[in-house]
Amino acid sequence: MRAEGIYPIVREGYRTAKDQQAILDERIQRYLDEGYLERGAVGAAKEWVAVPGTSEHQLGMAVDINADQSRSANDDVYAWLAENAYRYGFILRYPKGREQVTGTEYEPWHYRYVGMEAAKEIYQSQICLEEYMENH
Repeated sequence: MRAEGIYPIVREGYRTAKDQQAILDERIQRYLDEGYLERGAVGAAKEWVAVPGTSEHQLGMAVDINADQSRSANDDVYAWLAENAYRYGFILRYPKGREQVTGTEYEPWHYRYVGMEAAKEIYQSQICLEEYMENH
């Protein structure tokens, strides 16, 4: 990736339950500040942030990969990863168009290691992890 002038950074790896709760609470507060009622704010926040105990970050299974903003753009990193991550055993965990299956909005930065064989099959079939697991 760097040979192509694209500079990724791991923005987020493992996080604790306390950190996960803080992220969820921050998102809920953001929705409350926008005028959502409590129930709506919690529901909207949970569409973007996993409840503690269910986050792939908290379970140590995923990383968020972004760009070193001083050297490249996030979109360049995301495009490169979308085309190449499977070669290293990683999959885009929450792909566009699979929100109904994954239950999570599209996150072009969120990658999970599944191994070379599974990653290749998921990539070539253009499916998400849930669909792959149904077939295996």
